[in-house]
Amino acid sequence: MNAQAYSDVLQGVLRTCPSTGRVHSVFASSANLQFGERLVHLGTSRQGDLPYGVLLQDRQMIELLAMITLGEAVAWDKAAGTFRFASGLTVSLSGGVPFSSVPRSLSFSGEILRRNAACLIGQLAADGAVTGFGVNAEDAALCLFGLQEEPPDFFRLTGELKNVILSEDPIRIKQVLRKVIGRGQGLTPSGDDLLVGCLIGAVYGGTRCESFCHGLRELLLEEGRRLTTEVSQEYLLYALDNRFGSRIRRLADALFAGSPEELQSALQETLAVGHTSGIDTVMGLILWISLWMGEDSIG
Repeated sequence: MNAQAYSDVLQGVLRTCPSTGRVHSVFASSANLQFGERLVHLGTSRQGDLPYGVLLQDRQMIELLAMITLGEAVAWDKAAGTFRFASGLTVSLSGGVPFSSVPRSLSFSGEILRRNAACLIGQLAADGAVTGFGVNAEDAALCLFGLQEEPPDFFRLTGELKNVILSEDPIRIKQVLRKVIGRGQGLTPSGDDLLVGCLIGAVYGGTRCESFCHGLRELLLEEGRRLTTEVSQEYLLYALDNRFGSRIRRLADALFAGSPEELQSALQETLAVGHTSGIDTVMGLILWISLWMGEDSIG
């Protein structure tokens, strides 16, 4: 079968990996392949485009999931641009359209960002959304802006994270990151989703903090497999290269430069990601906004 589209950096990443891999994980409508320590996501437009993803048609995905098995051997044929499964199935990138996961460059005004941030928090409060940290979204946002200190565990954790994002102290950065990476449940734990949200906020806001990013990358490469899941580590490594899934990019586009209606639509799409991955990533964006705004009012 021929893929519809694929990440424009995927083949470059695969060149650094062993050519023989395995089926890493299988879900209801997608699957991950593993080559060495890197992953490839096979999915459909339902999941959006991911920075390490290959997009298939819905019917192709159904066929693929019926044929592959967990742990099955799969080879990457670099010359042909094709994944070859032990079952005989092939997935070719030939003819597929490469896509970029890098956020588009845009200018934003502080006034629009403040307005949209207030709308975002109001919508989360109205929805009664609950984060993977067990804190409802309204309380979490108030904590991030320093307007309340309850619940204390979340207030302390996010306060420490905010302090080291702008830090130049590599030891302290890693100390705090060890408390955040892998915190929570699921394929992408809540702490990791929070970091992804912070990172995309920094990219859009033009405030990427190199010491923090360097410390996060080092920690993931040295201790990532011990601290978190392989899937989550993959997301974070791509986020450090300024590459993100299409749903969170769409939300950030709307938050920084869109209308309240665009923001609401993009938020609902993001919240549909995983059990709490969407809301936890949104909290990371709000954390970055609270840093950017400082003592300014959100309203």
